[in-house]
Amino acid sequence: MIRTTLRPRPTLLVRARGALLDGLNGRWHRRALGWYLLLVASHFVEHVAQLAQVALLDWPRPSAGGLLGLAFPGLAMAEVLHTAWNSLQLTGLILLLPGFAGTGAAARWWRAALVLQSWHWFEHAFLQVQYVTGVYFYGAIKQMSVLERLVPRIELHFAYNLAVFVPTVVAIALLIGAHRRRARRAT
Repeated sequence: MIRTTLRPRPTLLVRARGALLDGLNGRWHRRALGWYLLLVASHFVEHVAQLAQVALLDWPRPSAGGLLGLAFPGLAMAEVLHTAWNSLQLTGLILLLPGFAGTGAAARWWRAALVLQSWHWFEHAFLQVQYVTGVYFYGAIKQMSVLERLVPRIELHFAYNLAVFVPTVVAIALLIGAHRRRARRAT
């Protein structure tokens, strides 16, 4: 007796998602990393600007919103701007991770950035929840980061961005170096 099992056919959405992930981590990987690096660098520049506004220009902390925070102060105050940016950054790290498979040190640096960005995303989600609910932790009069009792928020989130930016850049540099070495050996 021959048994046949019916496998469900993948839906159009599942096939499209698979094709997108294959492309992002295959033929489009280098281009996707370039766009991703632009996103990460611009986020980092926002935090550099915010830190400069406080440390160099002596602006009051509530006025130091970075560049986009100046244009959209309500979004910055509500944490929507940084939560969205951090969500994009985390999503990029997750989506582009398969392209680092088998790359050794590059993959380790990328995963380090992913772990650090996960914490950074959690911090912004924590701030967002406080803003939305109006329930502020630590008896504060505004939303507070988990570690903000130890380090002021602007400096803390600059440090978070630096901690994610560095391993991201190192991972991409190592990956590009590995691709170049592989190409040289192939010729």
